[in-house]
Amino acid sequence: MTNSQEILLRAISSFCNEENIADFTYTNLNSVCKYDSIKRNLKQLVDLGLVENRTKNGYANRIYIKNPLPCPSFIFDKDLRLIDKGYA
Repeated sequence: MTNSQEILLRAISSFCNEENIADFTYTNLNSVCKYDSIKRNLKQLVDLGLVENRTKNGYANRIYIKNPLPCPSFIFDKDLRLIDKGYA
């Protein structure tokens, strides 16, 4: 898993409920990284088998996270670049 994939996994883990389902929109994550990066890394996390995409068309993203990770608050700090969040 790359740093950007881990950062995204931590960010979406913050939206998890007790069943490890994260419901979020791309707008919820715009302070974490750019839209294209979110889409690319989310697809890669699915390909790695770390998450399952359970999104239905027309709704917010619904992702099952097999092993949610804790999400420190600096992940959502819009003043930090994505590369900085990997080393903070």
